[in-house]
Amino acid sequence: MYLPTVEYIIYVEKPGPVDVHLDDKHKWDVAWINPIDGERTELKDFKSEEFQGSPPDNSHDWVLQISRESHKAGMLKSYKFESWEIVMQDIEGIPDKVPFDVEKPTGDEFSLNVQPPFKVKVKKETKANKKLMYLWTGEVTADGQGYRVIGTGPEGIFNIPPNIASRFPAGIHVRVIGMNGYGKVYTADRNFQLNR
Repeated sequence: MYLPTVEYIIYVEKPGPVDVHLDDKHKWDVAWINPIDGERTELKDFKSEEFQGSPPDNSHDWVLQISRESHKAGMLKSYKFESWEIVMQDIEGIPDKVPFDVEKPTGDEFSLNVQPPFKVKVKKETKANKKLMYLWTGEVTADGQGYRVIGTGPEGIFNIPPNIASRFPAGIHVRVIGMNGYGKVYTADRNFQLNR
């Protein structure tokens, strides 16, 4: 482990000569640490861009610590924030790139009393698409209730809760999210009229 120009910690599993290239030529504090009892063997300070040395003995593993203690003490008096934007994955929603089509429900409307079947059809069989997993959600955005999970898998019958909407007929947004065997996520959307 290391923090450039500040500290290097090296675990030496099999004792022997160690050669560490340091980022800058500074005055470094060097110590061998015995992981069995925590005893430190301090070495004289040195000023170099490279450390070469061997553990105090070859009877067990060792930890080598090379640090700039005075620099670390100065760092405690200041702070620095760095923000990184990490995009885990872009969900693919472009119809031509989504590997499945929504076959059911058909038509433009359905009823809570007779909940419709749902089904997807894979456009092209590939190694990744053989293990597609699906999650179906429904949301009546006008009532602000949020989305509900209404189905799972490639086909089945929707299970839409009666309290998904307070006024009928209602516009329901149905989304199917599919994740292939490699973890790539796709989405397809349809809008329907929901009747009581």
